[in-house]
Amino acid sequence: MKDPRIAPTAAWLFSLVLHAVLFGLLLLPSMKSSSDEINIDLISLHEVGTSASVSSPAVRKKQVALPKPETAADASSPVEKAAPNETTSVLAPDSQALEGDSDLSSTVAGQAPRNSKERYLAGLRDQIARHQIYPQASRSFQEEGMVKIRLTLDRSGSLLKVELVESSGHKRLNDAAIRAAAKAAPYSTFPEDISFQTWKILVPVRFTLAQK
Repeated sequence: MKDPRIAPTAAWLFSLVLHAVLFGLLLLPSMKSSSDEINIDLISLHEVGTSASVSSPAVRKKQVALPKPETAADASSPVEKAAPNETTSVLAPDSQALEGDSDLSSTVAGQAPRNSKERYLAGLRDQIARHQIYPQASRSFQEEGMVKIRLTLDRSGSLLKVELVESSGHKRLNDAAIRAAAKAAPYSTFPEDISFQTWKILVPVRFTLAQK
């Protein structure tokens, strides 16, 4: 006859073994995954270290070129100096030589001319004086004064321009002086020894009541 206490004991042992086996089965996947994680981490660290070592640039030593020693032939050869740049200056034609400028107000009336230029200017003054007309209204209002006009002539004696330089203070006298210069044109041809192409001549025209 079997002992009744053996059956519970055997059942308890079987249950304990079964629980131990189940617990071991539960722990086995977690242990495997942790080992995998450890392996992955080690591999990652190894790859990082390898890539860091590969990507780090190699330090190159700077090469300094030493000067070439001077040979005796180089020392004896003369150094050729660079020739200075030769510049050719082209002088522009003197514009002053193509245009004359004279002032008859600085000459003394009645003085004998000494050269062809002075003779030309004296003849021009007389030619204007012959065409000078004293305005009747200016005589009535007792207007007197001196007008300075500038004539511009070409070589043929043609009057290119006449302009008022200094007023007498009376418009009628100013206009009379300009009319006299215009009526006296054309003037004589320039003398051959005058190289001017154009000639500006300042002419004083005086108006006094004593004039006829």
